[in-house]
Amino acid sequence: MIEPGFADRLTRRFGPQIIDWVQAAPALAERLALEWRLRPNTMFPDGSTSLTVGCTTESGTDAVLKLSPQLDVIAEQDRVLRAFQPGGRVPAVFRSAPEHGAILLERLPGGRVTTPTAAQLAEVLSGLHGAVASPRAVVDKELRDGVEYFLALAEAKLGLDGIAGVVLPEDIARARRLRDRLVTSQTETVLLHGDLHYDNLLDCGPDRGLVAIDPKSSIGEPCFDAIDWVLDGTQPISRKIDDLVALTGFDGERLADWCRVGAPVLAIAAIARGRDPGPLLRFSRS
Repeated sequence: MIEPGFADRLTRRFGPQIIDWVQAAPALAERLALEWRLRPNTMFPDGSTSLTVGCTTESGTDAVLKLSPQLDVIAEQDRVLRAFQPGGRVPAVFRSAPEHGAILLERLPGGRVTTPTAAQLAEVLSGLHGAVASPRAVVDKELRDGVEYFLALAEAKLGLDGIAGVVLPEDIARARRLRDRLVTSQTETVLLHGDLHYDNLLDCGPDRGLVAIDPKSSIGEPCFDAIDWVLDGTQPISRKIDDLVALTGFDGERLADWCRVGAPVLAIAAIARGRDPGPLLRFSRS
C-alpha cells in the first residue's frame, strides 16, 4: 500500500527529524483503515507533506485517507473544509482524527484544471466565500499573516541560482508595503481558501464544477483568492481583471493591487518551472 518514494519526499520536505513519523505512518494508516472499515487500494505518489491513500469505505464510497505530521494543519483543514461544505465547492469530510494528523475525505472524480474560465472561477469563489457566516469562528489567522507565509518563503529563495538578481529584495519589500496598505483599508472580509492555485482545483464535470482542495485559510478580502487565476499568463492581466470584476463586483483596482502583492511570489514559481518571470515582475513594479 505504501509507495516507495514516500519516505524520501517527506524527508526532503521536513528534514531528517521527520524520520520517526515516516516510519510510523504506514502502521497508523493500517490501524485507521481497520478502525474506520476502509479498504485501501492505491497510494498517491505526488504528496510532499502527507501520506495520501485511496480507499473505499464500508458503504462502497471512494475516499482518500490523508495523514500528515503537521497536526495543526490537518486540524485546520478539518475545520475549514467542514465550514466550506454548504457551498458545495470542497470535498466532503467523512471522518477525522486531528490528534493523529488524519482526515478521511471524499475522493473526487475529476482531474486538475488548466485554464478555468472567469465564470468557473467566479462560481468557485462565490461558493467558498458565501458558505461561512462567521469566519473568525473557524480560523483566527488574518490575511496579513497568511500573505507573510508566502512572502517569507519567497524571500528565502532570493539568493538561489536563477532567482538572484531577477527577483529582488525590493520586490518583496514593495509587496509587504502594499499588502499592509490593502489590509488596513479592506472593508469586506470572508473565510479565504488562501492557496487557490490550479493544483488545488479539480474539475469534477458539468454537474459538480470546480472543487477546491488543500486550503491554507485566513480571513480577508475576497479578491485575494483570485490572484493565481489573474496572473496565470493565459491572457493580458488587465483583461482578466475586467472579466472577473464584471462577474463578481470586485473592486478592480484593489484586485490589481493584490495581484501586485502576489506577483513576486509567482515570479519565483515561474522561474522554477522554466517560464519567463518578466511579465509578472513588470506588473508588480508598475
